[in-house]
Amino acid sequence: MAMGGGQRREKDVLMTILPCKPMLNSDSVAIMDNVDKFGERLREKRTAKGWTQLELAKRMDIAPMDVSNYERGAKKPRNERALLLAQVLGVSSAWLVFGVGEP
Repeated sequence: MAMGGGQRREKDVLMTILPCKPMLNSDSVAIMDNVDKFGERLREKRTAKGWTQLELAKRMDIAPMDVSNYERGAKKPRNERALLLAQVLGVSSAWLVFGVGEP
């Protein structure tokens, strides 16, 4: 079914109103930089507890490769897992994920 002239114009108007790319400001760039350092914060707290990646993986009931991937930044945990990681490490989830506030 072909799009009518009215529908086509409505789509063109929406395309001019809605930005195609997200607008980033300095705050969102800083948050993204902090999120990228998730692995560093994870490794910092894991080693401060004297745990190996294998020990943390066992406490989390996850594969040791997942811990390695998180610490290297090769993979990001889903929200639920990030919250559980924070709880197991005894740190704030906001600090672990975003680098905000105190551990």
